Amino acid sequence: SDGAGTLTATCQTMNGNWHRSSLSTRQCSDRRAGNRDGTLFCESPDSASVSTYQWQGSFRQSCRDFSVDSAGTLPATCQAANGSLHRSSLSTRQCSDHRAGNRGGILFCESPDSSTVGANQWQGSFRQTCRDISSDGAGTLTATCQTMNGNWHRSSLSTRQCSDRRAGNRDGNLFCEG
Repeated sequence: SDGAGTLTATCQTMNGNWHRSSLSTRQCSDRRAGNRDGTLFCESPDSASVSTYQWQGSFRQSCRDFSVDSAGTLPATCQAANGSLHRSSLSTRQCSDHRAGNRGGILFCESPDSSTVGANQWQGSFRQTCRDISSDGAGTLTATCQTMNGNWHRSSLSTRQCSDRRAGNRDGNLFCEG
C-alpha cells in the first residue's frame, strides 16, 4: 500500500502465472481485498461474502468463483492437477466444520482427522507450493505440488526417506529439506 491509498500486489492466477494488480482503497471502503484469478478485487461485507468466511481450508488456494447460498452450500470452480476446471459444491450437512479442500478439481471435506494431523507433523517450504496435503497412518506425506511450468503433480515422501519430516517441492516432487 502506498501513501496515496493504493494497494499493489503480485497475485497468482488459476493457471499458476503471476499478475501485477492494483486497487484503490477508495474503491474498497472497508479495506477488504481479495485475489480473483490474479486480479485484486474488493471483498464486500454483504451476506454472500460474509458467509464465505464461514468456510475455511485449502480450497481457497486453487478454487475460484466461490460463494455461499442461503442454505450455506459452498459452490466453487476448482482447478484439477491437469489444469482443467470443475464446478462442484459442498453443503454444511456434508461438512459440519466448514473446512473444504480441492482434490482433482472437486471440493471435499477437510477435517482434523488423522491424515491432516499427520500432515501437520511435516514442516518445510513445500506448504508454499503444494496443496491437498495429507499423511497416512505410516506417516507418509502426500501432496499435489506445483511444477516450474505451473502444472500440478501428485507426489509422496515417506518418513523412511525423510526422518526429520522436513520437505520441499522441487519441480512438483517432494524432497527432503535439510
